[in-house]
Amino acid sequence: MAEDRNFKKDRQGDVDSYKKNCVKYCLNNKINISYINHISGLLNNDAGMQDYVNTLIPGSFGMRYLFTLKSPYFSRDTDELYIVQNPILKEYTTKIPMIRGAGWKGYLSSAALKILKEKSEDDKYNISCIIKDYLSYTRVFGTGSKDFRSMKEILTSSLEKGNGDCEKALISYCLKDLGINIKLSKNGTSIVGQLVEQILKKKEKARDVFSVNKGRGIFYPTYFNKVDYEIINPQDKGKRKGTNPIFYEVVPKGSKGTFQFIYIPFNGILKDTKELNNEIKDDEKFIKDIFQYCLNDKGIGAKTKLGWGLAEDFKNEDLNIISFKR
Repeated sequence: MAEDRNFKKDRQGDVDSYKKNCVKYCLNNKINISYINHISGLLNNDAGMQDYVNTLIPGSFGMRYLFTLKSPYFSRDTDELYIVQNPILKEYTTKIPMIRGAGWKGYLSSAALKILKEKSEDDKYNISCIIKDYLSYTRVFGTGSKDFRSMKEILTSSLEKGNGDCEKALISYCLKDLGINIKLSKNGTSIVGQLVEQILKKKEKARDVFSVNKGRGIFYPTYFNKVDYEIINPQDKGKRKGTNPIFYEVVPKGSKGTFQFIYIPFNGILKDTKELNNEIKDDEKFIKDIFQYCLNDKGIGAKTKLGWGLAEDFKNEDLNIISFKR
């Protein structure tokens, strides 16, 4: 028992020493953070983003937002040889804690699907509203999963032959990819029935809804200049005490990070101007809504059930849209 106590004491000393040195390293290496921001394409201010957006095609826009964490952020790194059991994800060369662009895409995509599922089960929202959000989802994040491609082939065949095989494909896709039970009833009629009716009535529009495409959204990484650690101590219900403390390296509460997003409607060049402008307007609101939901309610990263990954209260109007200007 004495040896165990000494081991834990020594280990705590190592962690404290690591924490002190790592925080000092991050704070004193602003040159590294500035450099990694530059090579990652992160812009310093709204003026810089405006200049960049103006080099893109008409309809493009950008978003930049400096957020402050109100709870720790954690996403596990793959480094197995580390003093802390659960190291935070870091940029490979500089070891600066980060959120990858793909991480942002995953967090926001997950939030969007959760909102879509909730709306499908709420009678306040009609089927047109659900399809509108789904269209924004496919335009921003893209499509291309195996289930989506399979459904697209069946749908195309159904539209040509006039049969009802698309119902099964819709159910399979919505359950597997979106997590939505479209057998549920909405306003007295099943969701799948309403979807099929709209698809078969508007065949050309249906091909747009279920076409395989790359997303218009580009998500950039976020870097932080602080690290700390948290301890989760699972409790033994019988003994009413902790059994084996688990250490997590985290970005601490109060840390600041910048979210950057660029939207390029590359696949809307040949569309009618009015239609494209409506899509862009819908997608702007869509991104704002899911970003707000992520930072205020759902959280980003791992351990969100513990309240980790939340930011200080964010409002839609705080996220400035920087649009293309001729």
